[in-house]
Amino acid sequence: MKNVLLFHIGSPKTGTTSLQSFLFNNAGMLKKYDWSYPDLSRFDVVTGDKYLWRNGQNLRWIESEEKRNEVWQIIAENLKQQNVIISDEGNWDGKFSTVLSEAKRIDCVIKVIVYLRRQDQYIESYYNEAVKAGYMHNSIQEYMNPMPSYVDSGVYEIDDYWSRLEDIGKMVGYENIIVRPFEKQQFKGVRRDIISDFMCTILKGAEPDWSEFCIPDHENTSLYGNYFEIKKLLNVVGNDERKPWKKEYTEPLMQLNGKYGNIYSDRVAERYLTTQERKVILDKQKENNSKIAKKYLNKDSGQLFLDTNLDFPVYKEVATPFEEDLVRISSMLFHRMSTKIEMLPLLTAIKILKKGRQLFVYGAGERGKNLLDYPFVPDIIIDNDIKKRGRAIRSVQIIGVEDVESWSSCLVIVTPYHCTEIEQQLQSFGLKKNEEYILMNDFVDDYL
Repeated sequence: MKNVLLFHIGSPKTGTTSLQSFLFNNAGMLKKYDWSYPDLSRFDVVTGDKYLWRNGQNLRWIESEEKRNEVWQIIAENLKQQNVIISDEGNWDGKFSTVLSEAKRIDCVIKVIVYLRRQDQYIESYYNEAVKAGYMHNSIQEYMNPMPSYVDSGVYEIDDYWSRLEDIGKMVGYENIIVRPFEKQQFKGVRRDIISDFMCTILKGAEPDWSEFCIPDHENTSLYGNYFEIKKLLNVVGNDERKPWKKEYTEPLMQLNGKYGNIYSDRVAERYLTTQERKVILDKQKENNSKIAKKYLNKDSGQLFLDTNLDFPVYKEVATPFEEDLVRISSMLFHRMSTKIEMLPLLTAIKILKKGRQLFVYGAGERGKNLLDYPFVPDIIIDNDIKKRGRAIRSVQIIGVEDVESWSSCLVIVTPYHCTEIEQQLQSFGLKKNEEYILMNDFVDDYL
């Protein structure tokens, strides 16, 4: 009998990070239940715990065919012994077709499990995540107009579950799709959470011995009340500075939010949509939700979600204009100070290596412009973009590589984040790294 390759594909905002943390940290114990969650972290394109736990991300992100084949070989070897779980909510988007086409080369049974959250709550959670990540400082109404679509396909609105399931069904067979409602009332198992529901589902209704497992704390916490409002204000400053991912803002705020946000705040129950807006969203998907319930859950009633409550206290901004400005000014000052501190290693290297030579800045993008905030003036700025040449930034001329009269007696600061080709170019001119040129990447984080 063939083993099962089970793709857990989210959907996003359905406890995926907590589930992935559980699977990753209990991979050894899962084998006792005839399931493998292979550790593919050595192939990770990005870093961070939640990406370490998400073992399916590389099947979308790795461009090297050789490395992709190596990942699939590891999966195939695991499948010879046990069933295999691959988890990545990113597969809910259009790239899943590529992943599936590669998976079909392996001799196994392919199944897909997906959790669906009530659409109004799904949209609110996505909005909260956008604010938390630094993308959004507007209202949820502005966020929804137009409704976000799947990035890769550009076809499905994020609340259109039926169309997405139908397309996946065409690829794997409708009988191989497992749909689970993301609702406490419908979760299986004694724990009544995403972890117990998933385990009871893959064990076909059996309850595992939970004393054998390490259960993670709640991951990817939402922002609540005051902390949500403060983060929206910080995002305005972040966008002005073109640094919406600033860790200095997000990490301390999330720590405080996790400690106090849902304990001392009387705003925890607040949501962002009005009752009428919820009704419009759910009415729009009522027919499709009914079809999902009947086709994938065998519910003759057609009721996909049991929770019918639409009445929640609505989030309102409570800060006065003075308080808003105070947050903005404080964050701007903090940002400027922290950036100057982070730039000190680069500035020190420039001071030591310059030794009376001409100073060239390679790159007229944001990072190159930011360098001009500091107490040195480059002799020229070099850029490969023809459209930028002939212009000036703070009176410093922008020229092309071919316009440089001499590369002798100069120090070049390479500012672009992706700079492999630039390095090769400079080396072809006879310049040596850390002598005639230095990389900004070696001294500062990528968001500076």
